[in-house]
This record gives sequence, structure tokens and C-alpha cells, in this order.
Amino acid sequence: MKKSIYLIVFIIIVVAIFLVLRPSEIQAPLIEVTLDPLNAIYQIGEQSVALINGHAEVEIVPDSASKMIVDIFGAPTLGDLNGDGVDDAGIILVESSGGTGTFYYVAAVVDNAGTNAVLLGDRIAPQTLEIRDNMLVANYATREPGEPMSVMPSIGASKYLVFQNGVLLDQDLSNTNELLFGTWQNDENTEFTRYFKADGSLIDTDNSSSASKDTGTYSLITDSENNQILTITFPETELHFSVITITPENLILKSLDDDTSLSFTKLR
Repeated sequence: MKKSIYLIVFIIIVVAIFLVLRPSEIQAPLIEVTLDPLNAIYQIGEQSVALINGHAEVEIVPDSASKMIVDIFGAPTLGDLNGDGVDDAGIILVESSGGTGTFYYVAAVVDNAGTNAVLLGDRIAPQTLEIRDNMLVANYATREPGEPMSVMPSIGASKYLVFQNGVLLDQDLSNTNELLFGTWQNDENTEFTRYFKADGSLIDTDNSSSASKDTGTYSLITDSENNQILTITFPETELHFSVITITPENLILKSLDDDTSLSFTKLR
């Protein structure tokens, strides 16, 4: 009799321990979303193109043998396009529809979703694709205007793209200099940095003043005497500088407002 009582008590204790220690609810396993530019949906003009292992065939006209054929050209490049510190991907797409044209595009995957595709050209020769300073840069060879397609591409060209408001945009850099893009540290006050963005905006940060930040815009022009003039505009003021030196590592500006000079070193 005692053995039966001991057994019942033991079973009750085991069941009680199980009820106390088991998870209050079953948690679903976490699914990690991975960056997969070879299997994403891109927008080429008005057409959505879903790649499977880097390839897609899309009917141009229903029940027609004519198809849009799209492939990834080369390998994707990784980097941060939207400033969240997480890698995105840039790709080159090549599209043909059965005619003589072979069209090359640049697209991206941001937050694991494909973007619109921006045209590079017909039968050009892609060279490199990279992401730097939150900007996608495609370098390629093309032809002189008016040259026939039978001429091999030999003229170097670049296209600069930024991701804004969910769209990949072609940037006009005629009023700036690619060497400016990035974060520069003031050589005299190392707590002060100036971040020139590819979209024409900039951020001044001064950590010596409780990490104060000023946001503005900038433009760079070349005057009639071949001097580079940098104009920085904030909501309440406008600054004007002559660019004395600009290299991938160093920037020296001379103020046209008070004749002072500023020296910067590139951080990234």
C-alpha cells in the first residue's frame, strides 16, 4: 500500500515539474531572410520580371512565341544602399527580346526586395559594379554618339544611382565631384565631420557641441577661370568655398566669405 502511495506521489511530482518547466507557449522558429538577388522580382519598364536562379522568360504578347529573356550579368555586388548598416545588392541585368538589341540595366535588392531597373544602354560593355557611400556605381564602355552598333564599345562611361523613397534613381553629377562623396574629418577640430552624400545633401556633425547636426545641400561648379566653387546651403545661411585641393584622401577649402581655410581628411 505504501509503495502505491509513494508511486502516486512521485508521478504527481514529475507531472508538476513538467508543467512548471515547460514553455508557456510554443515559439515558432525564427526564419532568417537572406539576400538573394538571383531570385527576386525586378521592374523593367512596365514589366515585372521574376528571376529564378538568375534567369527569366516573360511572354511579351499572350500566346506568342516572342519572349523577353532576362539574365543576370556577372556577379552581384554587396554594400549598403539605404544607410541602415545592412548589406544590399547591386546587379546588372541583360535583356533581349528576339531582335538585334541586347539591353543592359542596373538594379538592386534593398531590404530583400528587388527594385526598378535603370537602363545602361544597348550592346554596351559592362566593366565594374560597386556600392560606395550609399551609391551604386556602374562603369561600362559605350560608343560615341552616332556611331553604328557594329563599332566595338570603347568610350568609358559611368552611371551613379541612389535608392530614395523606394526607387533606384539615376543621379546627375554634372554639378558635383565624385571625390567629395563620403565623410570628411576636420584636421583642426577632429570632433567635426562633414558628410557629402551623392544626392546633393550633406550633414555637418560636431561632437564637441553635444553631437549637434546641421543638414543642408551643396553644389560644385567650375567657373570661367576653371576654379571649382563649392556652395553649401543651410536653412538660414549659405557658404561659399574655393576648392584648393581634392583627392581621395584630402580636401582643402578656402572660404570666399571670410578668407579662412579648412582642411579635411577622408574617413570613408
